[in-house]
Amino acid sequence: MNHWSPPQSPLRIEYTGDFWKQFQRDPARIETFGLLYGRAENNTVRLANKESGEQHPIGIYFLRSRGEVFLTESNINLFESYGASVALVISGAKAGFFVRDFNGSLQSVRSYQEVQVPRLGRKRGKAGLAAGIVFIAAAPLAALAYFQGSVNTGLSVREQGNVLNISWKSGRSGELKISEGAIQTVIAVLPDQSGVNYIRSGEGDVNVVLTVKPSAPSWASLKVRALF
Repeated sequence: MNHWSPPQSPLRIEYTGDFWKQFQRDPARIETFGLLYGRAENNTVRLANKESGEQHPIGIYFLRSRGEVFLTESNINLFESYGASVALVISGAKAGFFVRDFNGSLQSVRSYQEVQVPRLGRKRGKAGLAAGIVFIAAAPLAALAYFQGSVNTGLSVREQGNVLNISWKSGRSGELKISEGAIQTVIAVLPDQSGVNYIRSGEGDVNVVLTVKPSAPSWASLKVRALF
C-alpha cells in the first residue's frame, strides 16, 4: 500500500500500486477530469482503483499530458462545486494530491508532495471519439429507457441516427458513464449541464449510468440502459 502524507496535510491518502492503471490519456484533449472513488475513515482516505459497491465519490482528478502539477482556477471551481475531499493532478510523469490544510486553506500553486507515476495508457476507441461528446442545452426528450433510483434526475435517451441524445435535469454535480462494448466514456457533470450528444461507434447495446450528488451529502446512482 502506497501513501501520501506530507506534514502540511491533515489527511493521509492511501492507494495500491496499480492505482494509476485506471487513468488513460486522451490524445484529443488537453485536459480530462473525472471522479475519484474511495472511503474516508478518520483522517485517512483510501482510494479505490475503480468504482465498486462499497466505494463512494470522494474526490476529483485532472489529467494533463504535460506541464506543472497545480490547480487552475477552473480546477478549483470544480473542486469546490463537488465538495471534494481531495484533488489529484496528473501531468506527464508527475502527480500530486491537493487537500485543504489544517486552517481550511487550499494550496493550489503546487502539491505538498509530488509523486512519480508510471507510463499511462491511451484511451482506446475511434479517433476523435472525444469530439463526439457535445454538451447541449436543456430540452424535453422522450424517455426510452428503464431507470432506477431515489433521486429524480429526468434521465432520458433519444436516438437520432447514430447519435444518442442523453439528457437529465440540471442543478447537480455528478458523473456520466457511457459503455459501448469495450469502449467506456466517463464525463464529469457540472450543475449547469443538462445533456450530451453521444456518437455511437457500432450497433451494440449502449449502457448509460448517471451518478448525481443531491443536496444531502450522500450520493444516489441512477442507471439507464438503452437498447437499439
